[in-house]
Amino acid sequence: MELGTREKLLLLKIQANKRNYYSSFKVLERTLLLFEVLEMFRDKEFVLEQKRITAGKFISENARKKIFFEMVKNATRKRKLYSWVERFYRKKNQYVEKSLQILEREKIIKIEKAKILNLFPSKKIELLKPNVKIQLVNSLENIIVNGKVSDKETILLLRELDNKFYYQVAFEAKDWRERSKLRKQNRKMLKKITMEPYEKVVNDLSLHLSYNGFA
Repeated sequence: MELGTREKLLLLKIQANKRNYYSSFKVLERTLLLFEVLEMFRDKEFVLEQKRITAGKFISENARKKIFFEMVKNATRKRKLYSWVERFYRKKNQYVEKSLQILEREKIIKIEKAKILNLFPSKKIELLKPNVKIQLVNSLENIIVNGKVSDKETILLLRELDNKFYYQVAFEAKDWRERSKLRKQNRKMLKKITMEPYEKVVNDLSLHLSYNGFA
């Protein structure tokens, strides 16, 4: 099964031979929601007007998107993206859980009950197939080194890699000098890619979330 962008982003954050606590992934709920927002913009279900969102024509069969679309469509006034993300986040915040379930179903990870400091109930995530992550990381490294990328999903993943500053956990087998070089190369490549106005709005919010600890 080909993993989606959400699952790939979570996989980049999972470290081999280390304790990965479920709670450290929950902060990514809003980021995974932004992936869905981008899809809705691309499908013209959402339209950006003076940095505010309006409803277009709904074409998806995704029930979660339908709820989000109806919220925007039936609103009495237009709002900016951050406001809508926060409103929808309070209604539907299971993106991380569903994406981790997909990874577990594919036997890439294992989720078990655990305790933080032997006191606080939690869950821990174990990477069962490190080769899947290695293949993903190697493919991203090749793109960064060659400086060529075309498909939107990979561009999105590379932007989030940089926005969330995941170089250390994604490229965990490399030393800091190698990671620093990849970061500079990635940023140089991404700067050359022109973003649509809605992509810039979504990317700016992603950066805002990162700076405020939602990464």
